[in-house]
Amino acid sequence: DLTKSIRRQAISLAQHRNDKDFVVQSVGPETVDGVALEALLVSFGDEETKVYVEPASGRIVRQTYRGTGPSGPAEVVALYSDFRPAASLVLPYKSQTSMNGELQQSAVVTEITINPSVDEALFRKPEDAPANKAGGGK
Repeated sequence: DLTKSIRRQAISLAQHRNDKDFVVQSVGPETVDGVALEALLVSFGDEETKVYVEPASGRIVRQTYRGTGPSGPAEVVALYSDFRPAASLVLPYKSQTSMNGELQQSAVVTEITINPSVDEALFRKPEDAPANKAGGGK
């Protein structure tokens, strides 16, 4: 489920748009909560998700798919808002996910850093610890 969730993210979809099993079909305009959006059906491998794009900005503001909730299979709706620049991208800083119409989670991101520098020391293997003097072990 985690892998499927990652594959449905807008950045992942964009990264895999040229894969042979990536297919996008226009469903046409749909009005959701009084807002005119362009609906696209995206198939990627064995996954299918419907994304709703704001025509003026090109931003994905809504996404629907079949997922698994606490009670089993569910219709999942994810809403994205508060779009702001993050490096050369414009990303949503707020999201809200519901399953079968019930709110499951909401998130507010305070900061997004793209490709931050990381201290290489974090990836070094630790040196062997000194022998335990009290127990005489290695």
